Amino acid sequence: MPPDLQPVVDSFMAFIVQTGYRFRQAEVLVCSPALGICTQVDTVVEDPNDHVAATVNWKTGNGLYEEAALQAAAERAAWADTFGDRPSGALVVRLGKARAEFEARWANIVIAEAAFQCAQNLWQVIGLPM
Repeated sequence: MPPDLQPVVDSFMAFIVQTGYRFRQAEVLVCSPALGICTQVDTVVEDPNDHVAATVNWKTGNGLYEEAALQAAAERAAWADTFGDRPSGALVVRLGKARAEFEARWANIVIAEAAFQCAQNLWQVIGLPM
């Protein structure tokens, strides 16, 4: 493995060990006709204690930005439209690039889904192609 990727892998492993989540699926194409999107869900995890599932959106930037919640909420909604079950939450996880660390935040689904739809409406109003 290239040495510059090792911290990202170590960060991923730290996430797995510290959270105890089990991976259900990864890299899954989902579509939502209602939202007019097709996208890819990075991962769906399950809490081994209560079997609650959540979509995960991996980030490798220098921080977690509020806009990531919009993407996470849209992916969660598209998952539900594609498969019929709605994960209980959407998690955004930044993996460290310089050292083994991660930062995870739950998206506020109600606010993030509404914000995504507002942004989508604005995009349409100003006439940009979808």
